[in-house]
Amino acid sequence: MGTTRRGLDVSTGDEGAIAAIDTFTDRLCGLDLGAESVLDAAATFADVASLQLGAAMLGLYGQTTEASALAAGHLARLATLEPALNEREAATLAALRRWDSGDFLLAVERFEALVTRWPTDLLAVKALEFLYYVLGQQHMGPRFLDQIERIAEPNLNDPDFLAVWSFATELTGHAEAAAELAEQALALDAHTPWAQHTLAHVFITHGDPPGAINRLAGFLPVWQTSSRLIYCHNAWHLAVAHLDQLDRDGADAVFRDHIWGITPDSPGEQIDAVSYLWRAEMAGATVPDATWAAVADHVEARVHECVFPFLSAHHGYALARAGRGDALARLRESVQARTNRGDGESTRVWQPVGQAVVEASIAHGTGDYATTAALLDPVMPAVTAVGGSDAQDDLFRLAYLTALAGTDRHADARHYWELMTAFKTPSPLDLQLWAQF
Repeated sequence: MGTTRRGLDVSTGDEGAIAAIDTFTDRLCGLDLGAESVLDAAATFADVASLQLGAAMLGLYGQTTEASALAAGHLARLATLEPALNEREAATLAALRRWDSGDFLLAVERFEALVTRWPTDLLAVKALEFLYYVLGQQHMGPRFLDQIERIAEPNLNDPDFLAVWSFATELTGHAEAAAELAEQALALDAHTPWAQHTLAHVFITHGDPPGAINRLAGFLPVWQTSSRLIYCHNAWHLAVAHLDQLDRDGADAVFRDHIWGITPDSPGEQIDAVSYLWRAEMAGATVPDATWAAVADHVEARVHECVFPFLSAHHGYALARAGRGDALARLRESVQARTNRGDGESTRVWQPVGQAVVEASIAHGTGDYATTAALLDPVMPAVTAVGGSDAQDDLFRLAYLTALAGTDRHADARHYWELMTAFKTPSPLDLQLWAQF
C-alpha cells in the first residue's frame, strides 16, 4: 500500500490517488480554495477509501440537508469498501458515522482517540476542531487545548497545526500565548488564514484598537484567495472590529464588499451576515428592512434543519426581524421536535439551553426585551454549549445585556457588563453600552 506526505498509511498504492489525498488535506486544513476537488477525485478513484472518507467529511462540514445527502452517498460507498480499510481509515469511518448521525460527542471521542494514535492526521484534527465548534468551542475549550497539546510534538513545523493550537489556546483565555503561536504559524507560511483568525480573536481582548484593524485589513488579500468560508468569517471579524471602534461606515463597507451576497445560500455566510447585522443594531445602527428581507429569503430554507442551536438562534433572529411569521412557526416546530428527540444532543444542549436561546433570539428580534431577558436569565451561564466560538457567543451576551438595559434592569446590566469585559480592554462600543445604564 502507500503513504501520504504526512506519513500516514493508506490502503492504496496508486500515486495519483495518494497525490489527490495530499492535495485535499492541504486545501482543507489550510482553508485554501479547491477542497471540493476531492469530489472529482473520489469519482475518479472510486475504490480508494481515503478519498471517499474525504468526500464524506467535506459533505458533513456543509451543515445542510443537501450536504448531508452528499456525505451519505460516500458513506454508503465506504460500506462496500469497509473490508479493505486499514485501521486508521476504519477509525475515521467510525467517527464520520457518529458525526453523520448527529452524535457529536461520541464523534469527538472517536476522533480524539484517532489523533492520539495518529497525531499527524491533520484531517482528523480539523474535523475534531469543527466538532468542538458544534459542541461550543469555548465550552469545550479546555478539552480542545489538552487534546492539541498532547499531539503537538510531531506537528511543530506545520503552520496549519500551529494555527489550530493557537485558536485552542485563545479559547481558554490565554490570548498572548495564542498570539505567539499564531505568529509562529504565519512566519512559516504567511498564507495561513486560520492563524490570522486567531489574531482577530486576540485583538478583541485588546479592544480592537485601530492598529489591530489595520493589521486585519492587511490580511484581506490572503482571505480573498482562500476558501469562501474563512474569507467571509475573517471579514466578519474585521467588520466587528470596526463596530468596536464605532466606525459603522467602515463596518458596513466590509459587510457589503466581503460578507454578504457572494454565496448567500451557505450556512457560514448566513450566520456571519445575521451576526453582523444583529450586532450593528445593538451598536445603534439602523438596518434597512430590505437587507433583513434579503437575508431571510435565504435563511428560510434552513429552518427545518436544526443542526445545532447556535445556527437556529441566528435563523430565528433574522426571520423575526424580517417579519416572516410562517417561517418562524416552522422553525419553532422544528426546534421543538429536535428538543424532544431524546438523543444525546437533545439532552446535552437542546433541552437545558438551546431551545431557550432560540426563543430568546426570536424575542430580541421582535423587540420584546422582557421575554428575552426572562428566557436568558437561567441559561446564560451555559450559553457557550449552544455552539460557536467565544467571539460568536458574545452575540448572545450582547443580546442579554441590551435586553437587561431595555427593561430598566440597570443594576443587573452593570453587573453583566463587568463580567463581559473582565477579560479585555473595553472598546468604545463597550463604553457606549455602559453609558446606557
